[in-house]
Amino acid sequence: MKLSKKSNAKEELNTAERIDVDDNWFEVIKLPRDVLAIAEPGHWQHVISFLIIGSIKSVLFDTGMGISDIAKVVRKLTDTDVMVVNSHTHFDHIGDDWRFPEIHVYADNQAVDILKKGHTHDMVLFDSEPDKFFKEFPPGFDPEKYMIQSVDEDRIRLLHNRDIIDLGNRKLEVLHTPGHTNDSIMLIDRENRALFTGDTFYPDLLFAFFR
Repeated sequence: MKLSKKSNAKEELNTAERIDVDDNWFEVIKLPRDVLAIAEPGHWQHVISFLIIGSIKSVLFDTGMGISDIAKVVRKLTDTDVMVVNSHTHFDHIGDDWRFPEIHVYADNQAVDILKKGHTHDMVLFDSEPDKFFKEFPPGFDPEKYMIQSVDEDRIRLLHNRDIIDLGNRKLEVLHTPGHTNDSIMLIDRENRALFTGDTFYPDLLFAFFR
């Protein structure tokens, strides 16, 4: 799929290749240049995480809602080591952080505290209501017990503006873009002319832009 300024992103997403990962909660969409969008269309938030694949390691940009096991899905998509980077620490982007050995987040005290504390069920009560779901729940998920598990402090790694993440055959530059949250970041792949924006900017369903 080749996207341009004149392309209709929604139409191209609808015709893009889907990858079966044997988990009906996720929809995995193949994007250009070794990028996979891991979408959760079964919830009104319609969160999309991105797996950016490199030759030495890969970046998982956000871990979604924690409703189904994104770590298991990622293991089916790449054999490389996977580095988790949070675009920001809203609950629907850090849901499966706890499943990974290291979590990279912008160096913001509040963001670190959120990861360390997680979210109780009461904190995500609105998003646990039945009318917020459009699919059957994955096996083992109980919306009445939905919560975001905490991350041990010794697994949290801090990112700073202009840091470079080297994936071997591609480099991602960290851009601190406060606004949506104080800890919001984007990742820019200058060589491939790709920008991963998290929730800072999202027209329609596509959060990664290629031209």
